[in-house]
Amino acid sequence: MAIVEMNQLREKIWEQKMLWEKEKLDKSHELERERIEVEKERWAYEKEREITERERTKMEFELRMKELELKYQKKN
Repeated sequence: MAIVEMNQLREKIWEQKMLWEKEKLDKSHELERERIEVEKERWAYEKEREITERERTKMEFELRMKELELKYQKKN
């Protein structure tokens, strides 16, 4: 009888260990998904910032060109 109880105890321990391992993997995958989502958001922000920076630089260039045109027209 003691051998049967020991085997049952080992089986319960094994099952509990497998449940914990599954939980650990699930949490690990969840954390990885969250990390990837944060990374995607960061890249989207960086891309938007880069586009905005390019537009600002283009507007500054166009403004400078207009200033130079006006300055040239005043001389003539």
